[in-house]
Amino acid sequence: MQKEEILTIIRECSEQLGHPPCLGELKAAANVRIRTIRRLFGSYSNALREAGLRPRRNSRTPLETLFLDWAGLARKLGKLPTIIEYESYAEYSSGPLMKRFQRWGNVPRGMYQYADRAGVKQEWADVLEMIRTGYDLLARTEPIPVPAMRSITSPTTSPFTDMAKALDTKGLILEDRPMYGAPLRLPGLAHAPINEMGVVYLFGTVAAELGFWVTRLQSEFPDCEAMRRVDRDWWQRVRIEFEFESRNFLTHGHDPKQCDIIVCWTNNWPAVHCR
Repeated sequence: MQKEEILTIIRECSEQLGHPPCLGELKAAANVRIRTIRRLFGSYSNALREAGLRPRRNSRTPLETLFLDWAGLARKLGKLPTIIEYESYAEYSSGPLMKRFQRWGNVPRGMYQYADRAGVKQEWADVLEMIRTGYDLLARTEPIPVPAMRSITSPTTSPFTDMAKALDTKGLILEDRPMYGAPLRLPGLAHAPINEMGVVYLFGTVAAELGFWVTRLQSEFPDCEAMRRVDRDWWQRVRIEFEFESRNFLTHGHDPKQCDIIVCWTNNWPAVHCR
């Protein structure tokens, strides 16, 4: 499909519904693939704007739809999809899932919980077994040989941590509310990071104390260039990649030879020396 063809379909669908269609309504009305929309417009919101319509701010893709999309791809691949695989092959983007579960690592557990609540565990038993196996393998992963890198991570020092572990949180999570990390006692950030942007901001607030002077931030890999103090009067240039979890460095397919330091919140990559 070309841009004008898709814009025409969006406008016709809007006239029939009496409001700008959400992505699910558009897919039900016409065979328009989200990958095509992202390729031509960047996002569905951009497509609506080019069609002369205002995006519906409160519209959310139903979790049932997201589950079928994610689980269907997992079944097709024969494994849990990475965020890159999901963006490449799924019908939807990773955005709706990230908004619900905050980070990609939470998606499998969230999908498992949905399947349990929705009563479809038997129908999707193969995918649920992938989820169980995936968590088991992560817990038993052996160190992976990589070039020496250091990971800077800050432990969550919250007075509520032990109390939260003792609580049964089942049924307490409200799906229409955002999630926050544990409370921190650091200036400039009230709660612990729950995504990569939180890690970037937190690093910026403590970089000087850690002996870093940032010289460049960029969207491409690696994320940051900085000078690191290695002696009283000596500094060296280092290349830094920000990740919420250190193991995401592998998931994103980064080259360890092009990076000196991983700055993360959670170090779940045994091969990486944590400081």
